[in-house]
Amino acid sequence: MQYKRILGFFLLILSLPFIISGFSFNFTGGFVQDYFTHVSLKNIFGLIFFMLGFFLVVQKENLEYLVIPVGLEKWQNPKARSARQTIESGHVDRVIITGDVEGEKRRYKANDEANPSVYGAIRTAGIKPSHVRLLKGKDSEEDILYLGQMVHSGDTIYFDTFPLHFKEYQTLVKKAQRDGKFPKNVSLRNAKIPQGKTEVAYGLMGWMEEVFKRRPLSYKSERENSFLDGVKGVVKKFIGA
Repeated sequence: MQYKRILGFFLLILSLPFIISGFSFNFTGGFVQDYFTHVSLKNIFGLIFFMLGFFLVVQKENLEYLVIPVGLEKWQNPKARSARQTIESGHVDRVIITGDVEGEKRRYKANDEANPSVYGAIRTAGIKPSHVRLLKGKDSEEDILYLGQMVHSGDTIYFDTFPLHFKEYQTLVKKAQRDGKFPKNVSLRNAKIPQGKTEVAYGLMGWMEEVFKRRPLSYKSERENSFLDGVKGVVKKFIGA
């Protein structure tokens, strides 16, 4: 987070008076040797502060992502609320919207109060447009493959969806890590929305499909449609997804 870098700069500045305390600047060949010959406890503290500050400034910053799959109108309101709550209560650095991206754009432009856009809730919560990315994954599997190219080890990802859909994402991440297509040591968390009978039926189908499939993950254009893909398509049409 940004506060670590700020603390690093503070320690670097703080270290300077301690490091140079008690020494005259005689830039001769023996300056370094003379310094360490007469070093005091205060100088040692200065060197420690300097090394800690330098480490905090140069280390890679771990990011927190909020992934929001959009599409089904009945989920728009809870996802918009959940997204805003997650942003306001935590330290979300990047927001990723995936799913029906074009529909999301239309809702935002129309300022639809009945089905508010998630993007509108994100902007209201204070996330800058430059920190929002539209991910055009055609399904959950593609979402994970695209995410694997963006995130790094040590990052945290919140999935703004119902628990069983989150289970599907967790399973896909494990497979992607197995295939070397997703970094390890990434923390996955669920920014939950309500889960009713429809979500249970659809979520179980998607999760079980990923549990039993053993093939490497691939983009939709690179794989053959399975029987379960057809069944899921019928269910999606039935529930209006």
